[in-house]
Amino acid sequence: MTERFPLAAAGISLAVTATGGLIDELWIERDGRRIRPLHRAPWVGQPHAVPTSEAPHLALLSGDFFCAPFGASTEAPPHGWTANGHWSQRSLDRTDDGVEAVFDLAEQVQGAAAEKRIVLRGGHPVVYQVHTLRGGRGRIPIAHHAMIHAPGGAALAFSPKDFGQTPPHDLGSPGDGSRSVLAYPQRFERLDAVRLASGETVDASRYPFAQRHEDFLALFDPPAAAIGWSAATTDDFVFVAIK
Repeated sequence: MTERFPLAAAGISLAVTATGGLIDELWIERDGRRIRPLHRAPWVGQPHAVPTSEAPHLALLSGDFFCAPFGASTEAPPHGWTANGHWSQRSLDRTDDGVEAVFDLAEQVQGAAAEKRIVLRGGHPVVYQVHTLRGGRGRIPIAHHAMIHAPGGAALAFSPKDFGQTPPHDLGSPGDGSRSVLAYPQRFERLDAVRLASGETVDASRYPFAQRHEDFLALFDPPAAAIGWSAATTDDFVFVAIK
């Protein structure tokens, strides 16, 4: 197992993995309740569950991690070195109401140095994150990869989008028992009217909208958007991400 850097403030705690910089085991306590809003893959911690030939983050898959680039990379494993490389803790400062930690990535992102800053404040059920890339070359898509823990399902909502679409090909792989149910490729204007491969439409703002499937769709912000948010409402909590 990789080294983990624990962080905690009143009512909130998490750990950052040295490999990949994943936020693992986020716990939030409030009004006598203790919840874990982010998902952790069932194979995490099981030796040899994921072949060493796969991207390192897959063996640790949990919580949230930063992707630079998001998706395939010509210079690093999928989702980039920020999700697969080696993070070291540069500083850990405790304040009157919380904690602030800064991490440095050993590898570079297209020539850029990467820094991760995480702040927790007592009484705030919020993880404050800032990722900074200094130097480097070229343009890359960046994204957070948050995975919520919602065994009872969730209602999804997002800041205003221009449109949505699916990639050219589905993600199903009959050899391992997985399947995709959406139509590929497609462009759609409303998340509650996404076309299935069968020709029918489905409300993709309700999770799950099918059983035992793996599908991918993307929502695109208006070009002038300066901020975006996503929210998942479950039986136990509301998860909100703002970027």
